[in-house]
Amino acid sequence: MGAPKLQIQTLDHISLNIMDLAEARKFYGDALGLEEVDRPEKITSPGAWFRIGGFMLHLNVGPRAEGSGSHLALWTEDVYALAKAVEAAGFAVQWERKKKIPGVDRFFTGDPSGNRIEIKGSDGTVWAA
Repeated sequence: MGAPKLQIQTLDHISLNIMDLAEARKFYGDALGLEEVDRPEKITSPGAWFRIGGFMLHLNVGPRAEGSGSHLALWTEDVYALAKAVEAAGFAVQWERKKKIPGVDRFFTGDPSGNRIEIKGSDGTVWAA
């Protein structure tokens, strides 16, 4: 029979490489409104941690792998208001219209280091999470 299959219970954190810590704080803290939290003292490399509900986002200063298709996907209560806030903070917003998810509207943006960010929320037709 072998060892029992483990089930993933929750997301602990997402780690992204960023190039400019001040610009990253402007995007994640100011534009998206995430709460920055203290990092453990043993972590001495430059970076920042942000809370996303019950999850954590770890930002590490340094180059990212070229050609990466990875992205961070976030759910928001009001996708339209957040899109306006992101644009007002000086970041591009590109709405995804080709691959419509029932009940969901979403847009893509990028942080100052070129990491792709997907922002999702209800389109008001059905509840979706």
